[in-house]
Amino acid sequence: ACPGYVSGCRGVGDPFGETPHPKGTRVNKVRLRGLIAQPAQAGLVNLDRQFIAATRDGKETRVRMAQPTADWTLDFELQGGERAAALADAAGVLADWGLTMPPGEPLAIHFGLNDFSRIGEVEYWIVNDRTNDYCGKFLFLFAGQRCPLHYHKIKDETFFVVKGRVSMEVNGASLTLAEGETYKMAPGWKHSFAADGGHALVLEVSLPSLPEDNFFEDTRIGRDGVI
Repeated sequence: ACPGYVSGCRGVGDPFGETPHPKGTRVNKVRLRGLIAQPAQAGLVNLDRQFIAATRDGKETRVRMAQPTADWTLDFELQGGERAAALADAAGVLADWGLTMPPGEPLAIHFGLNDFSRIGEVEYWIVNDRTNDYCGKFLFLFAGQRCPLHYHKIKDETFFVVKGRVSMEVNGASLTLAEGETYKMAPGWKHSFAADGGHALVLEVSLPSLPEDNFFEDTRIGRDGVI
């Protein structure tokens, strides 16, 4: 039995059906289409107001390419010089790796604990499309830094380790993902992850990120454990 996709383990988290839960119950797939329109109601800031040409139903149209940045995390992010220093340090590591992150403002999140060097991460968002039900972002972790234990009621997500090594805790079990490995995380699964032995970069692809769908075990995080 495998709680996710690890090194080719299959059979869990069928994107076209329902996702098996570790306890044997099933979590119905939640459809978000039309729940929140974007960009006006998507909780986005710093919109890039460029358009691309597209064809829809045989007709030429223009599609807005918006750069999403979650505004509901602002109270739990580094600010000022501390933020600038953290982002500069992360940019230096990424440059050494020869990697370029998506445009837009990164999120330097301390989760409300103000202990960024140990509990935190830098997020580089690619897209958070609530209309078409998909999200993509890079998660950068400094050596020894951890994203604390939490779960999502709605979001289904898959992690791919781009650089470094990541230790994970999933529903009480421990595992390590090496560079190039993938892990599938179902809604309701309690998980945390940390950079193991050096800096790490993870690609997360998922259903849209939503406010108040991040439930942390430590109730000091966010607002009573919810972001």
